[in-house]
Amino acid sequence: MSDESLPEPLRRLIGQHPSAVRSVSFRADVPPPGTRAHLEIETKHGFVVLIDHRTGTVHANPPVPDTVGPDAIRAQRDLSDELPGAFAGRPRFAAVRPVRNAGKLTGWRFELDTGAAFALTLHEEVPIVAPIV
Repeated sequence: MSDESLPEPLRRLIGQHPSAVRSVSFRADVPPPGTRAHLEIETKHGFVVLIDHRTGTVHANPPVPDTVGPDAIRAQRDLSDELPGAFAGRPRFAAVRPVRNAGKLTGWRFELDTGAAFALTLHEEVPIVAPIV
């Protein structure tokens, strides 16, 4: 997939400095500790990308995804400690690539100009955000 065919919000990440990477969930009740959900990436310039953990659908600067009801509670968890190197050396996003299995989108790979990279692996209940070494 070329940069031109990436969803617009992911194209806009290229060249930007990451400020925060979070796991964000929206529920009617308070989610239990350790619950992982959507991946939220914020840049130093305040641009926010939210990726649905089930489908990989990408939203830009959303207050909440379309599928979230008005009574939902936003819970977030900082993933910085789980992504060593993602913030070292003032990195910029160098590339974002889809991860596919048998032609189906299974996640997104985020590459930084420092050589660090991390991935979001889609899952219905417990998506995985992990550094790539």
